[in-house]
Amino acid sequence: MDSIVRRYSRPLYPPLTMECTAYAAKLRKRYNLSFFDSIHAAIALKEDLAYYDLDPDVNRVIESERAIK
Repeated sequence: MDSIVRRYSRPLYPPLTMECTAYAAKLRKRYNLSFFDSIHAAIALKEDLAYYDLDPDVNRVIESERAIK
């Protein structure tokens, strides 16, 4: 049980790389996203992460971009 608690009490944060930043700029322009939404979407897509949010617009962008690849 301790190992499970330790695993989830120290979340890992993916780095914001220049590649992610450039991709975020493309997503922002293509889908008219906000600055932060574009960063979140770009990191989720580049790092192949699950994205959980209540914002349907960002979820649609991620689904669309994953379908393209």
